[in-house]
Amino acid sequence: MKLIRQLKRLLPFKNAAYTAAGNGRRAKNWYAPNLSPNDTLKADLGKLQARSRAAIRNDPWAASGITKLVSNVIGKGITPKSLIENDRLRIQVQDLFVEWSAESDADGLLSFTGQQSLITRSMFEAGECFVRLRPRRLEDGLSVPLQLQVLESEFVPIHYNQTLPCGNVIKGGIEFNRLGQRVAYWMHREHPAEFSFDSSKLARIPADDVLHVFEALRPG
Repeated sequence: MKLIRQLKRLLPFKNAAYTAAGNGRRAKNWYAPNLSPNDTLKADLGKLQARSRAAIRNDPWAASGITKLVSNVIGKGITPKSLIENDRLRIQVQDLFVEWSAESDADGLLSFTGQQSLITRSMFEAGECFVRLRPRRLEDGLSVPLQLQVLESEFVPIHYNQTLPCGNVIKGGIEFNRLGQRVAYWMHREHPAEFSFDSSKLARIPADDVLHVFEALRPG
């Protein structure tokens, strides 16, 4: 009997078909809340993102690692090749893309390849990134009347949730219809951390005009 009691004390988990579900010494203080994918993010997303960015700012190893990771993922960036059979038209299309690539950034800072690197870096740092398609007027003088605006995760408020009169539901700043399809994103007009930030100003952006870049790790 003494040997049996000693063996029981050595077992890390007790009274469970799966050891990870036991309540032994190693698991009794294990806090594992059963939360939905969205509720898991609501509580701590801001803190996780802030700590991630702070770690990269202050740790040279982390900064070097993410720079190399972005470089490996993006390389030279997307380099499309036209399949138009007409030689003259194909060359014109290729030249037009190169010209647009130099002016694709709505902030006027990066080329299209640079934006791809920034988007990837933002996703690695914060878990997600938003890209807003910004149509322009013909009189703006761009080679193609379209630019891309890269926005950090905070532009879409994670705590903005409500049911609309039309039956659509807003979860984490993203509006879904009754079929569960994304129909719009509700965005701040400026970064929430800006000194002049006004939280009352939210813009409803149709989903067709927004790219949500992230890696899906759980359904929903």
